[in-house]
Amino acid sequence: MGILDIGTRALQANQVALQTTGNNIANVNTAGYSRQKTILSAVPGQFTGAGYVGKGV
Repeated sequence: MGILDIGTRALQANQVALQTTGNNIANVNTAGYSRQKTILSAVPGQFTGAGYVGKGV
């Protein structure tokens, strides 16, 4: 798990959030449509000898 993996996870999480927003906007006038939401949470850190290192979203 490196810094590039953390960045990749962040980009993927935000891409999903943007897709959800786009879906909600596209269906704003659709009868019976229920708004969707994306729930983001942090991935637990990894313990190293010097402490914990974050892993991103």
